[in-house]
Amino acid sequence: MAEVPGLLLAICLLGAVLAPITVLGWQFFHYLQIGIWQAISILDIMYWVDFRTDWIVNPQSWIGLHEVFGWLHGSILISLAFMAVAYVLSQFIEGMNEEEDGL
Repeated sequence: MAEVPGLLLAICLLGAVLAPITVLGWQFFHYLQIGIWQAISILDIMYWVDFRTDWIVNPQSWIGLHEVFGWLHGSILISLAFMAVAYVLSQFIEGMNEEEDGL
């Protein structure tokens, strides 16, 4: 039974590694085509996944946080999301293993 969560954990960890490589690869490919580096920030990722709020477009508060999100590369957010899911899965697998050992 632990094979399915273990496989999901491996997929999440692989995604955490491959996501930034894919984003950087897309940026590099785009640069080779038109000669302009397309920066992708966390704000861009939030906008693309339809997390559109007024704060992303025109912040009225937490302006420093908005600037930091504008500076950070978008692949960081993708990797953190994959790592968060991997952490939750690892805790789930650990709980399953402890439950099996207790039987």
